[in-house]
Formats: sequence, structure tokens, C-alpha cells
Amino acid sequence: MACKTRCAARPDTAQPSATRRSLWVKEFEKTYEFPSRYAQVRETLAELLAALRDAGVESEDAGIVEVVLAEAMNNVVEHAYRESPDEVVRLRCALEETGLRVVLHDSGVAMPGLNLPEGRCPTSDTPLQDLPEGGFGWHLIHTLTEELIYTRAAERNETRFIIPFAAGG
Repeated sequence: MACKTRCAARPDTAQPSATRRSLWVKEFEKTYEFPSRYAQVRETLAELLAALRDAGVESEDAGIVEVVLAEAMNNVVEHAYRESPDEVVRLRCALEETGLRVVLHDSGVAMPGLNLPEGRCPTSDTPLQDLPEGGFGWHLIHTLTEELIYTRAAERNETRFIIPFAAGG
């Protein structure tokens, strides 16, 4: 049984632009498979960021890619594979005209309730000592991505999203 959750990533762009074309740039499609360890996340991210720089992606856009993917991949290591270190994480990325399309796979523990965390940010009047320790990563992921979708099928998690670029690609 597959469960699918869709999230409007940015309040001002709840629906993808009607003019967005889902054209994958064939010259830049990368797939990484690595063990679920924080060091491997850092290594994979460094390799991807170098490839994006070589492909001409602006540093501001690469910085957003780094934040989003670090949060998403570290969540897989910390939560999905908490009881099973060294399991395989699979990351697939492709450049589109307006950003980076990402698909993240793992066979770890499912998201609670088979849904993406909401990623709510505490209000600015929350006292510092009352701020929660975690959960800010999902707020960043929701805010900085579009077309955020989570599915679980055949004991595998799949999270898909697009990281739009400021200049539209």
C-alpha cells in the first residue's frame, strides 16, 4: 500500500507555475548511493555541490541546495536508519530549467503517520527556553522547496521535491 503526502512548499507558490516545464537537463543527472552515516552525507553533498558549481549553478542557489539536502539526508540517517546504521541511502538529482529536482530513497522506518512533518516554526514570541530542540529542518525544507511529496511503498521511503533557483535556472 502506498501513501502519498503533498505539501505546498511556499505559501506564495502553493501551486507549481503553469509555465514550469519539467525538462530535465540530460547533461546533469547524478545518482549517489552511500551508507547511512553522517560522514557519507557530508562527502556526498560536497561532491554534488562541486558538480553543481562546475555546471554553472550560482553560489546562492548551491547554498540553498546544501541546506535542504543536508537536512533531508541527515533526517534519513538520524530517524529512518536510527536502528540500522550503514544501510543504503539513494539520492538522485537532475537540473531542470528552473531548479534542481531531487529524489531521495531509503528503506528505513516510515515517516510517523506516513506523512511528512508539518515543519511549523515557533512564533517569535516563544521564550528561548521553550523552543523545541528539533523540527526546524522540516520548516526549512518546506520553505525552500516546491512539489514536496513523500511516499511509502514496498517498505521503501521516497521523498521528492524541487529546489527552485532564484534566477529561474
